[in-house]
Amino acid sequence: NTTVEAPFIDVTGFTTQASSPRYNDDRAPVYPAGLAISPDGDTLYVANNLGDSLGIISNVRNARTLTRIEVRQPGSAQFSSPYGVVALSAKGSTETSKVYVSCWGDASIAVIDPRKPDRPMTSISVERHPTAMMLNASGTRLFVVNSDADSVSVIDTGANREVERINVRLAEHALIGGSPESLALSADESTLYVANAHANAVAVVSLSSKARGVSGARPEGVEKQERENHNGDSDRSKVRGFIPTGQYPSALAMVGRTLFVGNGKGTGFQNSSLVVDNSGMAPNIPNDRFPAVAGRGGQYILSLISGNISAIAEPDERALAAYSQQVLRNDGVIGSIKTKLFTGPSPIKHVIYIIKENRTYDQLFGDIAEAGDGHAADGDPQLAIFGAGDAAKFQGSSAQNITPNHRALALRFGLLDRFFVNAASSPEGHNWSTAAFSSDYTDKAYRWIRSHRGRPYDFEGFNRLPEYWPRSGEAPAFGLPITADDLSNFLRRYIPYLNAARDVAEPETLYLWDAAARAGLSYRNYGEFVGTVSEANVASVNANRPRPYPDISPTISAIPTKKSLEGHCSPTFRNWDLNTPDVMTPETYRAAKEATRWTDIAITRTNEDPRFRGTSRLGEWLEEFRGYAADIEAGKPDRLPNFSMVRLPSDHTNGLAAGYPTPQFYVAENDFAVGYLVEAVSNSPYWKDTAIFVVEDDAQDGPDHVDCHRAPALVISAYNRPGALVHEFHTTVSLIRTMEILLGMQPMNQLDATAAPIDIFQDKPDLRPYKAVLPDVAMNNLTTPARAASDSMQSYWMKRTSEQDLEHADMADARVMNAIIWYSVRGASSRLPGVARLPAFDALREGIAEQQEEQEEITKRTKTSLAKR
Repeated sequence: NTTVEAPFIDVTGFTTQASSPRYNDDRAPVYPAGLAISPDGDTLYVANNLGDSLGIISNVRNARTLTRIEVRQPGSAQFSSPYGVVALSAKGSTETSKVYVSCWGDASIAVIDPRKPDRPMTSISVERHPTAMMLNASGTRLFVVNSDADSVSVIDTGANREVERINVRLAEHALIGGSPESLALSADESTLYVANAHANAVAVVSLSSKARGVSGARPEGVEKQERENHNGDSDRSKVRGFIPTGQYPSALAMVGRTLFVGNGKGTGFQNSSLVVDNSGMAPNIPNDRFPAVAGRGGQYILSLISGNISAIAEPDERALAAYSQQVLRNDGVIGSIKTKLFTGPSPIKHVIYIIKENRTYDQLFGDIAEAGDGHAADGDPQLAIFGAGDAAKFQGSSAQNITPNHRALALRFGLLDRFFVNAASSPEGHNWSTAAFSSDYTDKAYRWIRSHRGRPYDFEGFNRLPEYWPRSGEAPAFGLPITADDLSNFLRRYIPYLNAARDVAEPETLYLWDAAARAGLSYRNYGEFVGTVSEANVASVNANRPRPYPDISPTISAIPTKKSLEGHCSPTFRNWDLNTPDVMTPETYRAAKEATRWTDIAITRTNEDPRFRGTSRLGEWLEEFRGYAADIEAGKPDRLPNFSMVRLPSDHTNGLAAGYPTPQFYVAENDFAVGYLVEAVSNSPYWKDTAIFVVEDDAQDGPDHVDCHRAPALVISAYNRPGALVHEFHTTVSLIRTMEILLGMQPMNQLDATAAPIDIFQDKPDLRPYKAVLPDVAMNNLTTPARAASDSMQSYWMKRTSEQDLEHADMADARVMNAIIWYSVRGASSRLPGVARLPAFDALREGIAEQQEEQEEITKRTKTSLAKR
């Protein structure tokens, strides 16, 4: 190992806010992003991303001085979130005359004279999410990537105005979806290369005279090239073609005639021109030749995503034509796209979309040997810790059936053993699952959080929301006591649309509920992109103690974080938390198992049995659904929304948190919630025209012998081909495309527009209802004890659980959570499976080293514990 020591510059002086343990990991809210240096090397310019400012560090080599310049529109509530910085000097001068700052959150470029820091900045409007910038050699033109608009703005630096806006989409009238991230200029500056991250391609743009900042006579060769490239029109830049890359190209550099491409998520191939999946999932389409090894499974997903660099020779016209055809095929722009799933009109008038958390295919379905139609399924039974076989036995002794409903539903309605989630973690997962897209802000910022470098959780409609729940050893976040209104109003302060601003993470193409509205459909949301406050929440804050499990107290308020969800959200359905049950608690499960007859064992506010009375997620959904069904049965108009989105997150689990359900019980109650919902629909008048879709937002915490992105997914309706094995490759995006086609919704972006839907339907319905099955969980495996023997492995993993951030979805250390969950089921004698992956997800060496160190620590502690016994 090589130790590198280097001086550092403390930039905390740029902040105007005190550090807080409840925000940005107790770091000063500055977060340097872009950097630029003056020509003389004595001044550094810093984009303070969380500080909405430009920082100037003068006299860098000696006694440094710090100057802060606000980068914010006067009177605006919009966070500017500075991203990139470019410094420009007058010709022949070493003094910086202008600094350009790309305002990620504000769709603008700030122009600042660093010599006159008190002078108001100039603002140049561009398009959404301006990020990377570069100057041409003479400094007369500034090129700006607008990542969430698929465009490049060309700015005349003399006049400080935009002179051209270049569309870099795959086709002129294509939908947004490319996410351009970086720029490079050819040596003669006639060609601009633009890395389109979600298109997995580099756009090759012939620049107009205006974009090049060229006027008057030009060299004969250049003039001829312009005529060839633009058919005589040199006043408008044009995309000549595209070069295929690995996954998520996010950095470019041109050296001579070689283009270097930084593939943010790698390739797994020696040849970058091979097929790249258009959905944003992976750079290679899965097939029957996976490098599968029985018994070997998951590594923390983000440590399996290894970026790399491709070197590509500048293509001539013939090579570019072939490259372009490859990109257009890869991205589904050319070739037939299936848009019909029935021979006649779709009989589906209602879609219920269930979004869950964090499981892999093998964890649930690995021990299913055959689909319902008798075809062999690709699973590894040794990894099925939430199944029904030997791997699911509690500590190797008690036989259990943890997910009988998922398994029964898959066997009856179709088993998808080649379904992959697009996301690696919930911040992007709940965007991919609701928008078929993840904006460049989300793609980058959530990785910064996961690397423990600060940042707030900005990904479900709140921006810069501090932590406000009680924390051990810390003073309350509020002056106490507070009321429910106080807490609700606190949350509203951080919802952009309520404060005349826009959510920085929101994709330009918006969400499924917006697509439903555009199609004239009714829609309702249960728990996604909504802030909720329960009675127990308020009591917890006032007592300055963590909220106890279970929280079945009434929901006091539900605040949508998107304007388009106003009036379209359940006012009682909870969003993410691990205190609210999806449908049952260990205590109600025990009561149900002991019951002499089948009863309504879902926790609802109106349950006749007081043992099952309270608030659960499914209970709140059932309350509304039963009202819709009763209206239909009474001959009243249909009130069930065409599109419903239901969040059921308990299968995330809470590790081995003291006094909480065990991981297997969390997954079991989530399974029962899904089964109970399907039972309710299939026994109602809506069964004849409703389809139910079930997806994991990501598959972060678990092993799978094929790839750690493979996840269980279900498509359920009376029109499914019975017992079908769907072995074709599908992703979250193709599942969304299927729902859109069924309801007649237009695609939201280029990714879902070109995704292949899941072809699992037949014209003739089977209207037999479904009956939910109560999972079989060992009675000594319902709840993690409040404490364990101090020298036990149980104590060690309970302590590791207590160190995790479990207040937000997927903010715990996934590698540690993976080990905790494995231990909770298999015990200390069973080793956590190793790494299996598709070629696209090469393990990072440090990730493997961390896992080895973790395993060595486990082994050491196990030996010590056994010796003491």
